[in-house]
Amino acid sequence: MEKKIVVIGGGPAGYTAALEASRLGGSVTLIEKDKLGGVCTNRGCIPTKTLISLANTFNTVRKASKYGISTGNVELNVEKLFKRKDLVVNRLVRSIEHLLKKNNVNIIKGEARIESQSKVKVNGEEIEADSIIIATGSSPTIIKIPGIEQVRTLTGDEFLESNEMPDNVLIIGGGFIGIELAHILNSLNRNVTIVELMPRILPNLDEEVSLFLQG
Repeated sequence: MEKKIVVIGGGPAGYTAALEASRLGGSVTLIEKDKLGGVCTNRGCIPTKTLISLANTFNTVRKASKYGISTGNVELNVEKLFKRKDLVVNRLVRSIEHLLKKNNVNIIKGEARIESQSKVKVNGEEIEADSIIIATGSSPTIIKIPGIEQVRTLTGDEFLESNEMPDNVLIIGGGFIGIELAHILNSLNRNVTIVELMPRILPNLDEEVSLFLQG
C-alpha cells in the first residue's frame, strides 16, 4: 500500500527527504512557505559565495595597476552585482523544483499547520498523511542590545535581499556568516567593523586560523 508522506519545509533536508521518500514509492507532498532550497540556496551559501566571487573579481581588477595592468577607472554597479547573485540563486531554485517534479513530488506553496498526527492543513486544504516530516529549519533574530532600535539593523538574510551596499557597516558576530559578509563588503571598498563576544573571531575554528584572519 502506497504511503502518504507530507514534508514541511523545502530546504536541503526537506527536499532531500521528499526525493528519497518518492523514490522509495511514497506519495509525497512538500509544503514550503518561501522559496525552495532553504537558507543555503537563497540566503546563505550560494548568494554569499556568488558575491564573494564577484567582490574578489572587482578587488583584483581595482588593484591591477600595481602589476602593470592599466584598467582605467573601475566602477561598481551594485544593482548589477545583486542581479547576478539573484540570477544564480533563481537558477538553482528552478533546478530543485524541476528535480522534485521529475520525481513526482507534489509541491504546495503555503504555510503548513499540523492538525493531528495524520493531518496537515495548508491554504485552507487538509491533507491526510501516514507520516509527517518536519524540516522547517531556523531563522535569524535581532539580538537585544540597548539602543539598537535607534539605528537601522539588518539580519544577514535581510542584507542579501536588500540589494544595498552601505559605505559603513558594523557587523555584530564574527562567525562564518559575519566574516563572509565582512569580506564581501571590504573587497568592495566599504568600511567594516566586526564586534565579536568571544576573544577571537571564528571561535569554532583553530586559533591559528582566527589569528591569521585577524591579522
